[in-house]
Amino acid sequence: MTKGEALSPAKNRLWIIPYAPGNPLQAISQHPSFLSFKSRIEQELASSLAENLRDRLLSERARETRATASRLLHLLQEEKREAEVWRAGLKERCDGICRRFIKEQERELFAEKPRVHSKGNPEALL
Repeated sequence: MTKGEALSPAKNRLWIIPYAPGNPLQAISQHPSFLSFKSRIEQELASSLAENLRDRLLSERARETRATASRLLHLLQEEKREAEVWRAGLKERCDGICRRFIKEQERELFAEKPRVHSKGNPEALL
């Protein structure tokens, strides 16, 4: 989010109220900037303008929610693809290790010399 985007909701909504020593209620309530602020608030709270403001804010929030959900979906799909690649690589390595182990066991089994039975007859290992 850029700085301009972060400030956009406050656009035309920032009012500076002057400092007033002594009785601030009396001084501020008659100050031109406060009267302008009061007028603006009254206009925005008029039923038709308030509904428009509400609709606009809800629409913006819905757009932001859709964009966030879309980004999340994209990330989850990417994570799923990467997990499948990792799983396939792991399976390939596991299969290779198993094949090598079986070959080593076969070599050792067939490389052994036949045993001699107590009667002197050679028997192959089972």
